Amino acid sequence: MDTANANENIDAGKNSNIQNMDIAEEAQINLNLKNKTPKLPISKIKKIAKTDPEYMTTSNLAYIATAITTELFIQSFTERTLSLNQIRTKSKNKRLVYEDLAECVVKYEEFQFLGDVVPRTKNLKSLVKENKVRYTTQQVEEIDD
Repeated sequence: MDTANANENIDAGKNSNIQNMDIAEEAQINLNLKNKTPKLPISKIKKIAKTDPEYMTTSNLAYIATAITTELFIQSFTERTLSLNQIRTKSKNKRLVYEDLAECVVKYEEFQFLGDVVPRTKNLKSLVKENKVRYTTQQVEEIDD
């Protein structure tokens, strides 16, 4: 019986230590969020959030966290796109074009949810050959009034 009580006391001590660590960790995260100033304007993030039909009032820390995670997402997307561009062109070109972004969306699974927003473009000539688009090269005369 004494060993069972001792084990319970040890478990209770571990749980309180874990809870204390969680509280301290959460406080540290909150402090880091307060100290970090996002580059995206919080007012714009609030305005975008309020357009959601299921919007509910949110703390400023949530908006700051949203801004920071958005910046991290954009940074990750840009870095992946840039690395693809450099591999494909075998140069240190730091200029990204739409096709690079579309290629990144197709290639990496974590960006595939952007497929509708950043679709791959197709050459008009190839679409005409595949009979997916009708296009004529006849010029239309402008009518002068």
